Amino acid sequence: MPTRSIFRALCTVAALAIGVAVARPLHAQFALDDGLRKAIQQYQAGRYDAAIPELQRLAASGKLTLADRAVAEMYRGFALLRIRRDVDGARALEHAVSIDATLRPDPGTHAAELIEAWRRARLGIPLLTQFDVSPREFLPGMDSAARVNYTIETTSAERRFVANIRLLLIRAGTTDTVVAWRGDESQVIRWDGSARGQALTAGMWDFVLEARAPGSETVATLRRRADVEILAPTGVVLIPTPPRPRFLPETVTFTRVDEARKRDRIVKGLWLAAAGGALTAYSFSSAQSAIDETAKGSAQRYIVATAYTAGVIGLAWGAYDLLGGWLGNYETPVAFPSQENIRRNRDMRLAYQADSARVDERNRAISTGRLVRLRFVEDAR
Repeated sequence: MPTRSIFRALCTVAALAIGVAVARPLHAQFALDDGLRKAIQQYQAGRYDAAIPELQRLAASGKLTLADRAVAEMYRGFALLRIRRDVDGARALEHAVSIDATLRPDPGTHAAELIEAWRRARLGIPLLTQFDVSPREFLPGMDSAARVNYTIETTSAERRFVANIRLLLIRAGTTDTVVAWRGDESQVIRWDGSARGQALTAGMWDFVLEARAPGSETVATLRRRADVEILAPTGVVLIPTPPRPRFLPETVTFTRVDEARKRDRIVKGLWLAAAGGALTAYSFSSAQSAIDETAKGSAQRYIVATAYTAGVIGLAWGAYDLLGGWLGNYETPVAFPSQENIRRNRDMRLAYQADSARVDERNRAISTGRLVRLRFVEDAR
C-alpha cells in the first residue's frame, strides 16, 4: 500500500513538471496580452478575415511590448499570405523584422512557404541608403575619414538592435578583400587610408559598406567604385602657408574721471574765493579811514594794505581753483587684461598652428608623391 502511494505521488509530480515545461513555451509564445492570444487563435482556426484587422490594431498599439507587436505583425503577414495578398503580407513581415530582428517563427508550427516568405522578408530590409568618403584628398594615416549615412525603416523608438557595420576595400578585378573598419552604428567610422597597413596603390578600388542586424542573416550592402590617384610631385600646385592672424589687443585701456579730486578743488576754490573776497571788502572799507586818521607809515595802514593784498590774492587763487575744478576733466588712464580677447587670440593661434601643420604636411606629401586623391566614378556592381 505505501509503495502504491509513493508511485502515485511520483506520477503526479512528473505530470506537473511536464505541464509546467509545456506551459512555459506557450506562455512565452503568447507572451503578455490576452487580445494577442485570441487573435492568434483566430488565425490558427482559419478565420483570417477576422484575425487580420485585430492583429493590425494590436501591432499599432502603444500598450503592447515591442516583442508582442512584432509577433502580431508576423501573424498578420502570414494571414495576408494565406488569403493571397502577397504584397501586403511581405510588407507586414518586413515590418515585423524591423521591429524585432531576433524574432524567429517556429518551422514546426508554420508551413514551409510561410517560413520562406519570412526569410525573404529578412533579406529585404534596406539598412543602408548611401555613404561617402571624406576628405577626397588626404595623406594616408593622417587626415582621412569615412563618413557613413544610413537608415533603418523603423523609427528609433521601435529599434531593438544596433546594426553592425563593416567597411571593406576590394581591388577592382580581384577578390582580395580588406576589412578597413568594423564596429556598430553608434560609432564614428574613421579609416586611416590604408589597406593592410599599406597606403592604397593607384587604380580602381571598390569601397563596400555592409550593415547587419545582430543574430540575423540580413546584410545590406552598398558599393562604390573609386579611382585612386597618387599625386605626383610635378604638376601639383603647392598650397601657400596661411597668413598669420591679426590678434586682438589683450590689454584694454580706458580713461577714468576722478570725481573726488574735482569736487575737492571746486570746494577749495569756493572757500579761498570767499575768504579773499571778505578780506578785500574789509580792507577796502577800512582804507579811507586809515588814510584820514593815521600818519603815513603807521601800523594801521600796513595792516589794511596787507589785508587788501591777501584778499585780492585769495580771491584770484580761489577763482582759479574754482574754474580749474569746474572745467578740468581729471581723467586717469586705467589698463586691465581682457580675458575674452586672450581666449580668442589663443583659439586663433591654435587654429593657425593646425592649419600651417596641415599645409606643410600636404606640401611635403606632394614632394614625396604620397598624397592620395579619391574620385568616385560609379557604383560598383
